Amino acid sequence: MIVDCHTHVGNAQHYSAAFRADLVRSWAEVQMGDQELEAHWQAMAGVDKAIVLAFDARASGIMVPNDYVACYVRSIRKSLSASPASTRPGPTRLPG
Repeated sequence: MIVDCHTHVGNAQHYSAAFRADLVRSWAEVQMGDQELEAHWQAMAGVDKAIVLAFDARASGIMVPNDYVACYVRSIRKSLSASPASTRPGPTRLPG
């Protein structure tokens, strides 16, 4: 059995503009923030199970909320599981 124990999903609204600008300058080949959920699903084709992690790194400009990950995992009929990023209250979206 193959288990991918560390995967993420997210879209542009989950990454601050400053983070995306820094990413382009330092790691231009990475398309973080433009991932389609279908692309994650396809990337998991070769595994039996996968853990999809939420991402609570507000100081870095990243906030992928638990609910976003949970909705994705619930929509998939494969062995995916969600891992909450945080239980602390706070915004689910970062400003601009």
